[in-house]
Amino acid sequence: YEFNKLRQAVKQVVNDIRQNTPAIKVRPQHDENEDLAEIRQGIIRNIESQSNADTVYDWGALYSVSCGYGVWRIDTVYADDDSFDQDIRIMRVHNPFSVRFDPGATSLTREDARFAFVEDDISVAEFKRRWPKDEVSSMDDGEDLQQLRHWFGAKTIKIVEYWCIEPDTKEILLLSNGKVVDAVNDDGTKFDEELAANPPNDPMTGQPAFEPVTVEERRTVDAHKVTMELCSGKEILEEPYKWAGKYIPLVPCWGDFVHVAGKDQW
Repeated sequence: YEFNKLRQAVKQVVNDIRQNTPAIKVRPQHDENEDLAEIRQGIIRNIESQSNADTVYDWGALYSVSCGYGVWRIDTVYADDDSFDQDIRIMRVHNPFSVRFDPGATSLTREDARFAFVEDDISVAEFKRRWPKDEVSSMDDGEDLQQLRHWFGAKTIKIVEYWCIEPDTKEILLLSNGKVVDAVNDDGTKFDEELAANPPNDPMTGQPAFEPVTVEERRTVDAHKVTMELCSGKEILEEPYKWAGKYIPLVPCWGDFVHVAGKDQW
C-alpha cells in the first residue's frame, strides 16, 4: 500500500494560491503614460479572461508546489473560422516534463534560453492525417535504432516543437519627428524615404496627406528572431516560421529551486 502524506499539504498551498491568483499588472513609468497603461491593462485583462488564465496559472502553481516545476505558454489562435485576425492566448502545458529548456540558460524565467523543445506523443493515425505526405518512419539501413527508440512506438509517434533564437541584424532610422522606425519591415517592405519627405496631396483638401519627415540618423543594431519548426525523429514536418515576439513563449514556474555544484536542482 502507498499513502500519499504530501497531498494534504500540497492542497493547502495550492488552494491559498487559487484564492489569490496572480494577474498581470501594467504600471506606468510616468504620469503622462497612465492612459496608455490603462488601455494596455484592459487588453491584457481581456486576453486573460478569454484564455481562462486563472486556471492556467493555478495549473502551473500546482506542479511547482507538488514537484518543483510547471510550465505555461503563450500562443496565437485565429479569431474565427472566416477571419485572418489572430488573438493572443495564455495556455497551460498539460505535461511540464515535455518542455526542455536550453541547459545554458540561467534566468529564472528562461528568457535567456537560446532554444527549447516541446515534445508530444500522437497516434499513428493522427500523424498520417496531419502529414499524409511524410513517412511515419524513415530509418535508413544501418541507422542506430537505439538512439531512435523513444521516437517511434507501436501506436504513437513523438513530434517536437523546436524553438530557436537566431541572431540577426537590422537597420533603424531616426526621423525628424523623433520616431524610430525599421528600415525594413517584417514583411520585407522598405521605408520609403522619398515618399515620407514628399507626401502626396489629399484630393479633398489639396493639402499634404501627412506631415513630411526626413531621416536624421541611421544605424545598424544587433537583434534576433524567434523561430519554431515542427520535427519528428527524422524529418522536418513544418518549415520554420517566425514568432511575433522577442522571447521563446514558454514560461516556467519553479518551486523549491537551488543551484548546487554548477547545476540547477529543483
